[in-house]
Amino acid sequence: LSRFRTAMRPSLHQMTGAAQSVHTLAVDMVQTTFPAMSPAELKKIEEEYSTLRYELDARCAAMGDRLEYPDWYAIERETSFLYYAVCRHLAPQNVLETGIANGHSSFFLLQAMKKNGQGALHSVDIADNVGKLLNDEERENWTLHILGSPQRRSFSKILDSISPLDLFVHDSDHTYGWQMFEYRVAHKALGKRGVLLSDDIDHSYAFVDFCSEIGEKPVLLLDTRKVTGMLFPEA
Repeated sequence: LSRFRTAMRPSLHQMTGAAQSVHTLAVDMVQTTFPAMSPAELKKIEEEYSTLRYELDARCAAMGDRLEYPDWYAIERETSFLYYAVCRHLAPQNVLETGIANGHSSFFLLQAMKKNGQGALHSVDIADNVGKLLNDEERENWTLHILGSPQRRSFSKILDSISPLDLFVHDSDHTYGWQMFEYRVAHKALGKRGVLLSDDIDHSYAFVDFCSEIGEKPVLLLDTRKVTGMLFPEA
């Protein structure tokens, strides 16, 4: 049964049953998760995001066929707002994301850091043709790490070089084994106030099982096509 479980996807009922709260709007999720965020701060973040969303959409349209990855690789609108808002509010110093594609999530994380006036983004991928949406200015605060072989050892070595982490974002290989590996090692590398975000938690039981393993209940965002999970330290 355990072998079958690693090849299966959890139902929405199973995911939501393991969560402390579930949201379809990122604004609601941010308000619930970070009650110390004032209405004025949230409104400012929403306005910033709206401007950035327009800018990124324009880049995508202008670059067209030059982008390496299809549109459905990109994080969705609610998820991208969540990433931006979390990074903007927490003002992290060390951020690590896995799985870059054209760089949609990287763009919003880097723009949040720019507004914060601090922070560095480290991105891990298996290919070097990623992040085409990022301009030269954004790349100045961005370090791309390419996984070597064996990949788990390479990832652990990269993680050791930049720990402790203030924010970790998973969006790479969504198989059970790799997701569970990333969650375990990245969670250990988080600082005391570190936050773990994971896109595509509906692709395997890994996130559900990991949360059960560490005895924590996540907050979930149900986007149009995907489910995002977040683990954060208690206030």
